Formats: sequence, C-alpha cells, structure tokens
Amino acid sequence: MHLLRASATLFGGISIFYSVTQIPVADSVAITFLAPIFGTLMSVLVLKESLSAAIVFKLIFGFSGVLVITGFSADGNLSGYLAALFGAFMTGVAYVSVKSLSDTEKPQDILYVSYLIMLPIAAGLAMYQWKTPTMLELGWLVAIGLAFYLSQILMAKAFSLAPASKLLPVDYSRIIFSSLLGLVFLNQSFSLSAYIGAFIILLTSLIRDKDIEKISRIGFFQRSSAR
Repeated sequence: MHLLRASATLFGGISIFYSVTQIPVADSVAITFLAPIFGTLMSVLVLKESLSAAIVFKLIFGFSGVLVITGFSADGNLSGYLAALFGAFMTGVAYVSVKSLSDTEKPQDILYVSYLIMLPIAAGLAMYQWKTPTMLELGWLVAIGLAFYLSQILMAKAFSLAPASKLLPVDYSRIIFSSLLGLVFLNQSFSLSAYIGAFIILLTSLIRDKDIEKISRIGFFQRSSAR
C-alpha cells in the first residue's frame, strides 16, 4: 500500500505538471478537481464506505463551482488533457491509499515512507533533464516542499478521523485559497465568475450532510404523494 501511495503521488504529480505545459492552466486545474470524485468512488468500491445523497450532492455542486471559476474551454492538445485526467485519477488513488494506511499507521509515518520510496525514483528521472536551480528558484522549491509536507500531514490526520467520502468534497475549497493567494502575491483580480464559483464551493463545503438528506427525503415524499 505504501508503494501504491508513493507511485500514485509521484506519477500523478508529474502528469499534472506536464499538462500545465500543454493546455491552459485553468483547464488543467479544473480537470484535477475530478480527483475527489475518483477518490470518493474508489472509497466506496475499495473501502466499502457508504455513498449517501449528501456526498453525491457535494461532489456534483463542488465540481460545478470549479467549472464556473475556470470557465472550461477546449484549447491545447489532447495529450495535455489526458495527462491532467490521469493525474486526477492518480491523486484519487493516493487519497484512498492514505485513508487505508491511516487506519493502522501515524500520519507522519505514512508521509516519511512515501518520500523514501519517491526520492530514488524521482532522482533517477531528474538525471535526464537536470538543471541547477538559481537561489531564487531554490527558495521557491523549499517553500513548495514545506507547504506540500504540511498539507500531506494534515490530510493524513484528517483521513484518520473521518471517512474519505466525507472529506473529499471539502477538497474543492483549495481553489478558493489558491485564488486568495493569487490576489495577495500575484495581484490577480477576481472576476464575477470567480465570486460565484467560490460561493458555490464554500456553500457546498459548509452545508451539513443531515440537511441535504432531509431535503432529498422531502423531495422523494413529494414525488410519491404526487403519484
């Protein structure tokens, strides 16, 4: 399971980085948000978790918010879209493997073992296209590494406390934080679609599962009585 998790993380990341070089970034980001859908479906099939109406609602509306923000288009080549799709699938595999491992192992142990597996593989691949980074680039790489490390620790901890199918819809909130960081550090302004999409995602993440279940039951009974 450790090997599966490390391989999914490494090759999923490589695929996503490649897709960004081939298609618009917005398209690549939108496709990678299919990962929670893949992860949720696999958690139901592999981990035998239940798939409630609330989870389905959050997955559908969360991804619709992502599409509103990015304005999905069809620019670029097919290989870029396929790479982004493969990256999203592998990310979903990583989610499920972390959930499986978190039942028996500590979050930091999961991460350390994965890094030990990924390091020699990534080093071997890097040898063919090595470019010595500048000091500025090295600083950014360190910052990216630390942010990734912290996110993985928190993700593993979260999966140890709750079912993966309930946590994955919240993953859509990443695009809100990405937009805010872009505004602060890159001076990127928000469009109207960004505000609408962010509101959809935020509402999807905050609404309670039991409220969605109540609404779905009311709708079912109304249809039954109409018959």
